[in-house]
Amino acid sequence: MAFTLDELAQLSEAAVLGDGRYSVFHCGEVDAAAPGVLVYLNAVQQLDACVGAGAAVLAAIAMTLPTRKVRPVTGLECDNPRVLYHVLSRLLTAHDDLSGDVSGAAIASSASVHSSALIAAGCVVQQGAQVEAHAVLFPGVVVERDAVVGAGCVVRSNAVICRGAVLGSLCEIGSGTVIGAEPQQFVAGEGVWTRHADRTRVRLGKRVVIGANTVVECGARRETIVESDVLIGGQVYISHDCHIEQGVLIIGQSGLASGVHIGPGAALMARVAVDGDVHINAGAVVLAGSGVTKDVPPGARVWGIPARSRIDGWRKVSRRANRRDP
Repeated sequence: MAFTLDELAQLSEAAVLGDGRYSVFHCGEVDAAAPGVLVYLNAVQQLDACVGAGAAVLAAIAMTLPTRKVRPVTGLECDNPRVLYHVLSRLLTAHDDLSGDVSGAAIASSASVHSSALIAAGCVVQQGAQVEAHAVLFPGVVVERDAVVGAGCVVRSNAVICRGAVLGSLCEIGSGTVIGAEPQQFVAGEGVWTRHADRTRVRLGKRVVIGANTVVECGARRETIVESDVLIGGQVYISHDCHIEQGVLIIGQSGLASGVHIGPGAALMARVAVDGDVHINAGAVVLAGSGVTKDVPPGARVWGIPARSRIDGWRKVSRRANRRDP
């Protein structure tokens, strides 16, 4: 399926170079430049080859401004073309994968499904749910009541978008993942554990990518929020009331207890466990297999159980040893 540059620009909030009617069939590198290809441009010297081959370009604004007066350029400009290149490439591929196989879904009468969305056989879209323009739902996806699947989202097979969950544009949700699961908020009472009935919702920003078999709970005390351009691996569990800021990376098999706040640009490697209400500040890195029980300072690099900066620990040991020397 082809997209015009105008359609891609509307989905991605990029600026259009040219008249916008150019049709894009797939994304490629410079050596694949040809009509119908959107080429990721990482050096201004590559511009002539792309334009000469009739391809469209995806580039940073500063890269095309000096050359626009010399020759007409067709394409898109944005602040982070590398990120957008991967997102659009996967969207175009998903549309190709499902083209011609979009019958047999169960769509409630009060659901709102855009005419350009692709919904495969076996999907369920419940009452009041919204599926916006160019979204792709693979077989077996369930979109529950009042949930919103944003424009250009790709939701893989057997994923569940739970009641009231909101996905921003161009998100990708892996197979078997649950977005907005019931919050596991337990209290002890009269010899048994009971679960609070309180729930709000989960909100995902734009271009959020979540791997297979991950669970993101909805909020209990407040909304669970995942901001834009976050990458979350497979088999991750994110409990209720968490707030994950922009640009965070969470590798697979990690777990966040309730109320965790992760600052922008932080990274959690594989199999990290984070205790409730802990704040991992901007740019911090938590190495694989760590258990985080207290706040992590901005830019810190911590590991172990409990997670802390082992370099600082060795410095303290060294200072104590030096004080004991004669």
